[in-house]
Amino acid sequence: MHSMTQTAVRTDPLSPELNLLINDYPRDVWDAHPNFARSTQNWLGAHQAFRQLSNICVSKTERILDKDMGAEHYGHILGRDEDSLVRNLHGQHKWEDRQFFPELASADPRFETGLDLLEKDHEVLDETLDRFTRASNRYLKLLDLDPTSAEQELGDIHIAGCQIRSLLSRHLQDEEDLIYSPYCPIKMNKVVMNEPDLKILRELQRDSDQSLDQISEQVCLSRNAVWKRIRTMEHNGVIASRVAILDAAAFDLNLTVFIQLKTASHSKDWIKRLECKCKLLPQVQGAYRMSGDLDYLLRAVVRAIQDYDRLYQELIERLEPSDVSASFVMEKIVDHTRLPI
Repeated sequence: MHSMTQTAVRTDPLSPELNLLINDYPRDVWDAHPNFARSTQNWLGAHQAFRQLSNICVSKTERILDKDMGAEHYGHILGRDEDSLVRNLHGQHKWEDRQFFPELASADPRFETGLDLLEKDHEVLDETLDRFTRASNRYLKLLDLDPTSAEQELGDIHIAGCQIRSLLSRHLQDEEDLIYSPYCPIKMNKVVMNEPDLKILRELQRDSDQSLDQISEQVCLSRNAVWKRIRTMEHNGVIASRVAILDAAAFDLNLTVFIQLKTASHSKDWIKRLECKCKLLPQVQGAYRMSGDLDYLLRAVVRAIQDYDRLYQELIERLEPSDVSASFVMEKIVDHTRLPI
């Protein structure tokens, strides 16, 4: 087996001057820049593909090292994915250096300092890609001639693949932080989020107990990038809280009831009394002021009809509504807390 050179991943952060560009150029500004929106969209789409391909290359190599994949099948995947990753990365670098980066520099000269740093990253990454290609080609050539010798090349392929993944994790994130342009941007509560943010939120809505490593794998971002984005969204209030959802049946809370209230009084004092009462009653899961003929709607969970009757008595004792009616849930067709993002 050939000796594989270890490549040090750059750890120097972007300079303070370049970080200022994030504030000067909020994400939604770039859509108005001539010919820039389409370039940015294509550019970030390519970034996602590179993250996915580098993860695939490493994971497939780990599978054959663990004897969980046949050599011929791995050789087919390696030949396809290695060629796609290397060829497209080289093509992306040429396009960035010749068109995309000059476009940025013409928009603001301050970009040039950061672009010099990113171009140096390209040089290091190109060297690592070359080692990855040589190791992969040796494996593919030896696969038919000498399978035992081919197997000895897997260590070099794995090392180079991990180096590429680490380099891309830092380099792509810095590019995105520097340019700070969104892929399909949306605004919520004056907070601009891009598609990677939304992917993270979908994963958290599906299972908030996932580790950073698990979310990172699903959204194809580095662990550190995922952590930063989650912290930002928590700080901005996009993530309001993370809680455990209990099974109501485990506590014999088998009845869900919607309580409709009508009142002759719509004073602030009455609304305040309703709010205070609902907060004191743990059975009440939601209280809503409604449009139309219905004034207020409460959602509650109880064990039995007798428990609902006690809840009813509690409500009318203090609030004195003009009319109360209730509808019991017979079957839950859809019941979840995920937002459609």
